[in-house]
Amino acid sequence: MSIALSFSLAALLAVIHIWAYKWTFFHNAPKNIWLSFGGGISVSYVFLDILPELHEGQHVLENANILSFLEDHVFLLSLSGLIFFYGLEKLAIKSQSEHEREDYYPHVFWIHLLSFAIYNMMLGYILHHREEQSYQKIFFFILAIAAHFIVNDFGFQKKFRNLYVSKGRWILALSILCGWMAGALTKISQSSFVILLAFISGGIILNVLKEELPEEKESRFRAFLLGATLNSIALLST
Repeated sequence: MSIALSFSLAALLAVIHIWAYKWTFFHNAPKNIWLSFGGGISVSYVFLDILPELHEGQHVLENANILSFLEDHVFLLSLSGLIFFYGLEKLAIKSQSEHEREDYYPHVFWIHLLSFAIYNMMLGYILHHREEQSYQKIFFFILAIAAHFIVNDFGFQKKFRNLYVSKGRWILALSILCGWMAGALTKISQSSFVILLAFISGGIILNVLKEELPEEKESRFRAFLLGATLNSIALLST
């Protein structure tokens, strides 16, 4: 994959953050249908692409003698990523519960935004270092992350509408591009890439469970099943 194409894909993900709040077709149908459909796409991608890739990455870490005293440590790294992003989420929730006054509300927003900005920078970095993968692999990666971003953006809008539209969407868009730029300027080993992918996969799994599988009263199982089925068929056929 050329640098121009790689940057274009990073820019596409950034544009999703910038313009998603204006996409009226999400407001003309129950948003939970799109949440569930997007959740199905992302969940299937995690289980059929990321986890198998981490399993292969386990051998890379073993050959590099990294954390060799632990078995299946690539999945421990993934768990560490999930715990890290969950910790930031709980920090924001605790802050919100302890400070119910309205002037503390932006404080909660910035904690949430910080975790997603870190998350986006890692994804942008990973995107640049996927240039050796096939175009089909890249397509499904972008599809899953785009669906992931759209769902997360609507979660932000629901909780922090004004702050997100005025500031948050721009910061998240910029963080993707900054991550991509860091990837373009640095070269990492294959084992380092596996470590980064394992860590960020924990964040993806957390957000899939937290944002993309809504509460039972808000979810649409058939939409979720359709998204998961269609994406699974496409992934397995490549």
